[in-house]
Amino acid sequence: MTEQIESIAPHGGTLIDRVLRGDEREAAIDRARDLPSVTLTPVAISDLELIAVGAFSPLTGFLGSADYHSVVEDMRLSNGLVWSIPITLPVSKEVAEGLREGKEVALVEANGHLMGILELREKYTYDKVREAQMVYRTTDAKHPGVKRLYEQGEVLLAGDIWLINRPSNVEFPELRHDPAQSRRMFASRGWRSIVGFQTRNPVHRAHEYIQKTALEIVDGLFLHPLVGETKPDDIPAEVRIRSYQSLLRDYYPPDRVILGVYPAAMRYAGPREAIFHALARKNYGCTHFIVGRDHAGVGNYYGTYDAQRIFDEFKPEELGIVPMFFENTFYCRKCGGVVSSKTCPHQPSDHIVFSGTQVREMLMRGEAPPPEFTRPEVARILVEGFRGSGSPPTAKKPAELHRQGSTMTASQRAKVLILGMDCMTPQLVFEQWRDELPTFKSLMEGGIWGRLNSTIPPITVPAWMCMATSKNPGRLGFYGFRNRADYSYERMTIANSKAVTEDTVWDILSRDARRVILIGVPQTYPPKPVNGLVVSDFLTPSTKNRYTYPPELKAEVEEISGGYMLDVENFRTEDKDHLLQQIYLMTEKRIRVVKRLLTTREWDFAMWVEMGPDRIHHGFWKYFDPSHPKHQPGNPYANAIKEYYQYLDREIGQILALVPEETVVIVVSDHGAKRMVGGICINEWLRQEGYLTLREEPNGITPIEKVEIDWGRTKAWGAGGYYGRLFLNVAGREPQGTIPPADYERVREELTAKLEAITDPQGRNIGTRVFTPEKAYGKGYKGIPPDLIIYFGDLDWRSVGSVGHGSAYTFENDLGPDDANHAQEGIFIMHNPRFKARGEIKGLDILDVAPTVLAIYGLPIPPDWEGKVIPGSG
Repeated sequence: MTEQIESIAPHGGTLIDRVLRGDEREAAIDRARDLPSVTLTPVAISDLELIAVGAFSPLTGFLGSADYHSVVEDMRLSNGLVWSIPITLPVSKEVAEGLREGKEVALVEANGHLMGILELREKYTYDKVREAQMVYRTTDAKHPGVKRLYEQGEVLLAGDIWLINRPSNVEFPELRHDPAQSRRMFASRGWRSIVGFQTRNPVHRAHEYIQKTALEIVDGLFLHPLVGETKPDDIPAEVRIRSYQSLLRDYYPPDRVILGVYPAAMRYAGPREAIFHALARKNYGCTHFIVGRDHAGVGNYYGTYDAQRIFDEFKPEELGIVPMFFENTFYCRKCGGVVSSKTCPHQPSDHIVFSGTQVREMLMRGEAPPPEFTRPEVARILVEGFRGSGSPPTAKKPAELHRQGSTMTASQRAKVLILGMDCMTPQLVFEQWRDELPTFKSLMEGGIWGRLNSTIPPITVPAWMCMATSKNPGRLGFYGFRNRADYSYERMTIANSKAVTEDTVWDILSRDARRVILIGVPQTYPPKPVNGLVVSDFLTPSTKNRYTYPPELKAEVEEISGGYMLDVENFRTEDKDHLLQQIYLMTEKRIRVVKRLLTTREWDFAMWVEMGPDRIHHGFWKYFDPSHPKHQPGNPYANAIKEYYQYLDREIGQILALVPEETVVIVVSDHGAKRMVGGICINEWLRQEGYLTLREEPNGITPIEKVEIDWGRTKAWGAGGYYGRLFLNVAGREPQGTIPPADYERVREELTAKLEAITDPQGRNIGTRVFTPEKAYGKGYKGIPPDLIIYFGDLDWRSVGSVGHGSAYTFENDLGPDDANHAQEGIFIMHNPRFKARGEIKGLDILDVAPTVLAIYGLPIPPDWEGKVIPGSG
């Protein structure tokens, strides 16, 4: 039992991968539209996915007749490889008659969701009674596996499969580790020996004893509960998973245990299923597998240790995984702990033994199992799971529970709370002030965190909507708050909510009957209908406008806040005392609304975006940053930003105390902040370089929109902002274009080289970065983007659009005092009580947030979304 295996090969030698991706997947989707279809049962849905991801390696599809008969009779495939459970696709005779061998068949769920394609090789009939006798060792229809067998179709379909989509209702996405993923996880931890543990029950003290005994021998434990279809009276998966997480959080070494879910259906095939479970865990990368008493058993159909004895029927090298056998364990009063008959000398009267039936009866009565059976934390979860009815309230799928208004409490539903801190900066939260921000620090220590790469450009519009749609600005078709409406020189459009034509994460959640609350999320004005509430954002013209959904919510918001503030007026001001007062007042009013709505409304998803961090950065950065060229040591505002961060930290702590402890909390910003060294007057620079010509000199500093440009002698003009936008005057595109289309790329490259060569007044290159739309967004962008996107000094310098400065440099902002520019990286912190992931994660992107939220809810991710699911969620 102590044998060490250096690296374990998948069963059959190759880890099967039948998951379609990219162009092959798109082609299969197109083909499937014209194919006959078969509706899959829950068992077939699980089997299809597990075949595709390699959990059932070496199977590449559903068994043909030769393999089927060999497995039923001899527990081997026709090639002699050990395989103990027939994996088949049964259908009725009527369905089978409509299908042709040698052709493809679409595999769909009952709701029409396309899952895959079967390359139909064979149709054949089979003997259900013989399969029952050989596989289940009984023909009794009361056996749940036999009952299912007798009720299924009379014809079996065979052939290789391809997986197009995962199931539409994916539970526990953050814990679904495909075999390739689990193997990488084991390798990254340096584990050479891994023991797998299969269970369909909550982990109790006996399980804990067995697992920890095994951990004395191997490097790591893969706790791998089955979450597919089980008997109606089995404890629901959601309750079990919560119990595992509670136990692992406090009683197991976190660096030696990985919790995953095994999305297979339970067969209740006893000894044969023990072999089947071992081979599957071998494919996941386990070198050892725990087999306890009555593994995969039900009722009295199998002997207590039959599931261990069956391993003697095979040579160790045929299985390739080491079984670890354990005797029946129990709590002994005299021993004072969990023991087995091998270690306890005392009488049965000293032993405390509970059956699963006894435990379920206690739970249905609202009684907590005693601490000798399970830890108190687990007992509380089990009682809560059973409270209010004679059967587990979570026996239905989460989406059904919500739609049907079950007795399940709000705290038991999946909840996600996003705290959006506009412009909050990673170097301040993660490094400089970490120890002085206890709420943020606690969320980081209890979850995952990292720098979040923002959009190009990293500005409020479009960043928040890119986050919500998992699409880059080019896919959304807007690149800032104001965008060119057409190729004329004057017409511009405003990117409010009407410009957002792609699905947001809350649109998808609303359609799935999830209740949402949005407060202050940019580009939600004018508010659109959702399944919940909207209080719109700082881009709303005035509180006189309709800024809530439903409209009647406005009166309540005004009453709660004492007069709602959409933004701080004139945050570019030298009256710093007044500015500071207004920032706090705005935030305080918004927090009142957040607290009230979170505690008086039903919700599944809530998102609040606070503009205060952005406003305080722009108004006070020079006062605290010694590297800022305008820093004044000993100034009265040196701690203004820090104290505001601490204020937010305290208030967020109070908000978190008001929401259920199971809530997944995400703290995120759309970008960061950094010192602003100065401004590059983009249009003055273009004039100096001969690309822009005015008809007359401006009288003082004048916005570019208010001067007369000689378009017939102009090749390019620019716009100001935290980044530079440069537009080319192209013949046949702009009304008075001067650049021949054939010269377009040459002129762009020429300008790029010159922009990247810009120096400061002392002749030092400032490090400007220039992007083309194609480089930033790909070729499928919409709308009219700038021809060049410019980060002057890598955002150390802003772009100043006005003319009349007499120089390409300015150290005074033409829009008013502003100390900070935007930085490319924002913050991301996620605390998920259901997941034990900890620490910093690299490579996070703003487009990853929406897929991560959907993964938490187990909802399918739209195939055209660009982001990935962040580990720790799904």
